[in-house]
Amino acid sequence: MLKEWLRGLNDSLIPGTHYNICVAMAKERQKLDHETLDVFLSQLPGHNLSHMFFKYFLLQTLRVVLKLIKSIIRYLVSFLKKFLNPQYVEATKMNLENISIVFAPTILKCPVDDPTLLMQNSKFEKDFVQQLITNLAV
Repeated sequence: MLKEWLRGLNDSLIPGTHYNICVAMAKERQKLDHETLDVFLSQLPGHNLSHMFFKYFLLQTLRVVLKLIKSIIRYLVSFLKKFLNPQYVEATKMNLENISIVFAPTILKCPVDDPTLLMQNSKFEKDFVQQLITNLAV
């Protein structure tokens, strides 16, 4: 049910604007930790707005939204880590790799509908989520 609700969101938990960064990190096998997550989520889009007040308001709103997204990601990772308890893994057959496969599309969604790219990046999306679950301090 949680997975379906998350997949119904307009964008994944990690915004599509950050998709390529996440895939590149997985391709380069970079260790994903608390500081790294803060760095790439703090890079705000929308710097080419013309009206100064609107720009300030939008940037403040984006900061709040990104802070909420980071909190949601940390909470979700904390929740998913609980399922990695050996007694639950044995009962559910959902190990780290399986959980990553199931939740990768909800945490990190490719912004392009190209089937070839989707297939090429699915492994990296799973690897990124595995790194997120394994290394993110919650």
